[in-house]
Formats: sequence, C-alpha cells, structure tokens
Amino acid sequence: MHKPSLELAIIADLVRIIDRITGCAHPVHKPIFALTTFINNQLFIMADITLTIGTPKTGVFTLLDPSLDPITNAVFFNQTVGTNSNPALATFAFDPGNPNNPIATGLTAGSGTIDFSTNATYTFNGQSFSASFGITKNYLVSASGVVTFDVPFN
Repeated sequence: MHKPSLELAIIADLVRIIDRITGCAHPVHKPIFALTTFINNQLFIMADITLTIGTPKTGVFTLLDPSLDPITNAVFFNQTVGTNSNPALATFAFDPGNPNNPIATGLTAGSGTIDFSTNATYTFNGQSFSASFGITKNYLVSASGVVTFDVPFN
C-alpha cells in the first residue's frame, strides 16, 4: 500500500482550512465495500465466490478508498448475512472469532446470490465517518476447486 506524499497531505490540510473559513465542503466519496480474501499473503477482491463442495472458504469485509487501497482503520459492526437465493447450495455464516470474516460452505453444485450488510466507522483523509454498506455476490458451487478473483493488491 502506498503512502500519500507529504505535499498531498499539506494540500489536503490547506483545502480543509479553506473549506472551514469559506463554509464550503468538498464532497467526500463513500468507500467501496468489498469482500476480499488472502492468497499467499496478498489481498484480492472477490469478484464472485467460487466454492468447492464441503470446503469452507473465508472472506474478509474490507473498505476500499478511491485508489482501491484498503482502509485499514475501518471498524465493522452489525454485520449480517442477508438473503441467500439458494440456501440448499451453500451456507454462509460469520467466523465466531472474527465477525468481519464470512465463511461460506458449498453443499451441492449450483449457483446463487448472497447479500451481506454491515455498518462501519472509519477515518479517511483525517475525517471520521460512520456509514452503512451492503453487497450482493454471485456464488458458484462445484465438485472441484476453481478459484476466480479480480483485483490483486501489492
């Protein structure tokens, strides 16, 4: 993950001071709520969830900034597993030791969708926020292991 340069931090501070003096505010974009996973110590966004029957797979709730870097200070609460379009195919629950980590287990071959939601508090560009987030993921359950992912983080 890259660190913003000192110059950008100074500019951001100056913009905040000018906004306070003028009463203007620049819009702050809500972070992207993503389900991610780690492979070989690298973080990946899960494009879809691909499961193998009987093999649990763990995801991680993650907030991403506009550069798609993880917001590491996010604190999630009120996490829920929402509607599973085909509950006979897969189960979804949260890791009792870490409720930011949903665990999916494939039961029988097929496909469906699953909804997750959460509230989160986080700090971005020196400002604190609290927001609600939701995500719907497609999932595929097969008898053999196939993994699909989207964006890798270095």
